[in-house]
Amino acid sequence: MSLFKSGFGSLVLLGACLLFAPFGALAQTVGFYGGGTIYNFSQPCIDDGWDGTPRAYQVRLTPHGVGANGNRDRINFFGYFQAFGFELSGGRFTSDFQDVHHVYMFSGVDWRSQTYSEPAQIRVIAMSPANLTEDTTSPVRIRGQIRHLAGTRWCRVNFDATVQRDP
Repeated sequence: MSLFKSGFGSLVLLGACLLFAPFGALAQTVGFYGGGTIYNFSQPCIDDGWDGTPRAYQVRLTPHGVGANGNRDRINFFGYFQAFGFELSGGRFTSDFQDVHHVYMFSGVDWRSQTYSEPAQIRVIAMSPANLTEDTTSPVRIRGQIRHLAGTRWCRVNFDATVQRDP
C-alpha cells in the first residue's frame, strides 16, 4: 500500500502535533495560520505515490525574527492524514532554493536534516506583504516551491498559502 494512502485517524493527528512541537507554535510567540494548496507535482512525486491532484492543507508560518521566533523561518503543512514541515535555521526563506530541515509524517515518520546529503529544499517565489512584524495583521500570501519532498529525490511541488496572524 502506498504510504500516501494509509490512514491512522486521530492517533496520526495527535502524533503530528507532538512531532511538530519543536517546529510549531508551542515554542513561538508569533505565528501566522491559514490554509493552502500544494500542486504541480513533478514526475518523481507521482512515481512515489502522489496522484498529482492538488491537495489542501492547514498552514502555519513562523517567520524569522518576529517576537521570540528566533533566527529561523518555519512553515508547516497539516493535512487529514499527512503532515510535513520545513525549518531554515539561521536565516530567512529567499527566492533561491535553500537546504532546510524537513520532518514528515505519512504512513510513518521521518526526518531529513539541513545537512543531509540530499536535504529538502524550499524557495519562496513571492510573499505579500514581504516584511512581517508583530504588528502585521493583514493576510499574508506566500507562494513557493519544495524540492525533495518527503525524502523523494527530485520530487518538486509548488505551494500557495494565505495565512494571518492569530491575535
